[in-house]
Amino acid sequence: MKYDIAIAYRCYPWISKTPKYRSTDKLGMIIWWLKSMIQCLWVLNPKFFIIADWIPDEWKDKIIQSLWKCDYEYIYTDHIWNNWTYGKQIEILLNQNDSEIVYFAEDDYLYNVYDNVWRKEGIELLKNKKADFISLFDHPWYYRRYFHKYKKDFVVTKNRIRKTEVNTCCTFMTTKTTLKNTKDAFLKYTKWCCDYPMWLMLTKINAYRFFDVDYRDKLWVPNNKKLKLSQRLLKNFPGESVALWMAWLYWWKHILFWKKYKLYIPVPSVCTHLESEDIAPLIDWDDVYNDIN
Repeated sequence: MKYDIAIAYRCYPWISKTPKYRSTDKLGMIIWWLKSMIQCLWVLNPKFFIIADWIPDEWKDKIIQSLWKCDYEYIYTDHIWNNWTYGKQIEILLNQNDSEIVYFAEDDYLYNVYDNVWRKEGIELLKNKKADFISLFDHPWYYRRYFHKYKKDFVVTKNRIRKTEVNTCCTFMTTKTTLKNTKDAFLKYTKWCCDYPMWLMLTKINAYRFFDVDYRDKLWVPNNKKLKLSQRLLKNFPGESVALWMAWLYWWKHILFWKKYKLYIPVPSVCTHLESEDIAPLIDWDDVYNDIN
């Protein structure tokens, strides 16, 4: 195929949550984050598909200029929002014939401009079938939550460690073949917009974790009160227990009969989500932000 990687990048004119940088300048956010991504691509030949949802006409030229010399297609959508732009990414990446390696990208991530070997490493893992999906974001929740305490597989490369995890967000890399095989699972996201149970179903890590309850833990209730199973679930996994039940409700056949897919996460992180409370650890992102050209 003509390109090393096909990237479907979706962007919007509004700002969600509380970004660490450019919290009031969405056009600047889109341009700077694209620049940071492209600086990580020097060793590759990418093809961009820019999904511009409700982006003002006057922003178009500035966004295209930030792509530098990369080939691109600019696709305007009329206010179809988060879940359907995700569906648009799936459609575009499955129908393109530019690359077997595909990447889902969003407009609120910052990439480490000092790290330009990450995609090459990731592509090799995908081509060698050591990984099915690769995220570039080492989310801090992997270190905060009890639900993420489990046995992990590791792949050690020259520049980083990659570990298996139960889930990630909607920014990730895979192959067109794997995307085709898992399309039905990902399309569920376009209907009710929840990524956690989607990944839990694919990786099957912790898919039976609702049976894993610590019956010794009674610190949060009076000593004379015996905890119910539901109470222990909500105590140990307050948000994750909901994702577990959603995964079984919508995908019980997939959990029982589909293959188990491997999702690898890099340490240190290659990019970070810009939500101020979810910044990836180990990297000085202030330095990265200040050095974007």
